[in-house]
Amino acid sequence: MGIATNSYRRYIALEDSQDGEKKDFQCRLVVLESNTRQMELKARNYADQISRLEEREAELKKEYNSLHQRHTEVCSPTQPESNQSDSGQMIHSYMEHLERSKHQHIAAVAPTEPSDTGNASRTR
Repeated sequence: MGIATNSYRRYIALEDSQDGEKKDFQCRLVVLESNTRQMELKARNYADQISRLEEREAELKKEYNSLHQRHTEVCSPTQPESNQSDSGQMIHSYMEHLERSKHQHIAAVAPTEPSDTGNASRTR
């Protein structure tokens, strides 16, 4: 009777350990499946992003080519001198306009800032 009881206890212990391992493997399987779904989602998102970036690259290349063509037309040496000087004058005028606008903006902002000397005398 002792041998049968001892064998039965070992059988129960083995069965319990197998059940525990089975539960551990099932938990690990759930985690791995979740990770797989996340990775698949990331892969789809990256594929979408890549396609959008490729489309944007194609648009930028078209825009660059049109700008390059326009630049070549404006600055080409085959153009008459008057066109070259006109484009240079336009750029120069535009830069002067930007400088004037910048100075006007600085002048407009400066009076609205409180001065330190005025505030110190008022607070005393």
